[in-house]
Amino acid sequence: MKQCPIVAARCDATAWFYSSAGVAVIMGGFEELTGNRKVLSAISDMGWREPTPIQAASVPAGLSGRDVLGRAQTGSGKTGAYGIVIIARTKPGSKLPTSLVVVPTRELAEQVSGELQKLSKNTDHIIASVFGGASAEGQIRKLAHGCDIVVGTPGRILDLHRRDALDLSNVRELVLDEADRMLDMGFSEDVMSIVSLVPEDRQTLMYSATLSDAVAEVASGSMRDPERISIAERTVPPKVKQLYVVTERKDKIHRLNEVISTNRKIIVFCSTRKMVEELYRRLSEQGSRVGAIHGEMPQRRRDATIAGFRRNSMPILVATDVAARGMDIEDVEVVVNYDSPYDAEDYVHRIGRAGRAGRTGWAVTFITPSEDRRLPAYEEYTKTRIKRVRKDGIAYEIGVRKVMEKEPKKEEAGTSLPKDLVSITVDLGRDSGIDRNALARIVMDSARVPRDRIGKIGISKDRSFIEVNRDDADRIIASLNRFRFNGKPLRSRYAPSKKRPHPL
Repeated sequence: MKQCPIVAARCDATAWFYSSAGVAVIMGGFEELTGNRKVLSAISDMGWREPTPIQAASVPAGLSGRDVLGRAQTGSGKTGAYGIVIIARTKPGSKLPTSLVVVPTRELAEQVSGELQKLSKNTDHIIASVFGGASAEGQIRKLAHGCDIVVGTPGRILDLHRRDALDLSNVRELVLDEADRMLDMGFSEDVMSIVSLVPEDRQTLMYSATLSDAVAEVASGSMRDPERISIAERTVPPKVKQLYVVTERKDKIHRLNEVISTNRKIIVFCSTRKMVEELYRRLSEQGSRVGAIHGEMPQRRRDATIAGFRRNSMPILVATDVAARGMDIEDVEVVVNYDSPYDAEDYVHRIGRAGRAGRTGWAVTFITPSEDRRLPAYEEYTKTRIKRVRKDGIAYEIGVRKVMEKEPKKEEAGTSLPKDLVSITVDLGRDSGIDRNALARIVMDSARVPRDRIGKIGISKDRSFIEVNRDDADRIIASLNRFRFNGKPLRSRYAPSKKRPHPL
């Protein structure tokens, strides 16, 4: 398949300074891209620390008025790239929309409109999102009140135009986002129809993960001498720490519980719908707050699950690649490859969902002995050495105190673990597959006890012992006795005090 000619791009790190009032000021980063102080203030409030490569390369060209054809993966920051351009180049308060963003799916339309609302918080641009599967009447009423930017799917945009509810005659900025995906979904004719409805003297910004013949054909029919930019697919956010652990398939759930014990926001990738459902069931039975999405799930349920994950109603999302494509959530801290991907490109696509907007992130890949041949391909593709960790060392690598550590030093600042400890016992031992991290997480979630109020944990064949604050003990025992593990109720009580010491 032929590919469009492209120009590679990179961006340097941003330098940060702080004013005497303690306010972060961006110097040498976003400020070099745009002088719009209102947009810069919104960027700072969103926590973006430095421009991504696609932003550094395409924003200057876009602000100059040139058409831009960008090759960039989901999660590369392209929404911010074209958002900065259209918000900085247009004035708010229009009766008819001046910017139109065309995206392939409802879920992406909601994500993009949400991010544009954050970017425009100080400029008063009004954003409307339009898509199928929702009431057209409600969208028509919103358009009737006037808006500056419309974000929508091709079918609904054309439907509202045919109803005379969406006038595109004033559009000055046209964005075609995830163009290759739209074409794969059969929207080629719809996209070209939309292009024919907007003024010819507009600016067009097109972003696509691949620059195939089909994308090139749409570009040639809709753009004028565009600036061509390509961000290499092997680009991994610089602050994502890549780790792997060799494990048998039957032990993967225990390794995942180690990751879960770090209390971070996690996406867990599985290769099949069946594995997503099985893992969701097992984590739910453990008491974890978890959501799941896969391609055969109704769109309404997928939307609700992603919305819950975004607002932190559940900190864990189990997903297939297909269902998660186009999902852009900035505060994901850890990506777990529960099933290691076959292709190195899929590996990069997955792990790029952590460490967004300059944040630190972790990518943990579970490798079975028969899959170790995949690691060299990942390393060659990313030009990065992936660090191997011990089976019981994942939580430590992700940067939190392991609950199996010795008691905190008495002089340790900030600890809330008291001297007056008691031991409780739980009829859950190694035979059940539980480990110290997972058991600590059960205590924290069921009794709402912070991590630093849990002492040492010991696990024998069929039971466990936990040191807790005497003041918390009754509440923890009651909570554990209401808890179900793998569908079975637990039994917890005070540990006998006159028998030989428990195995701490």
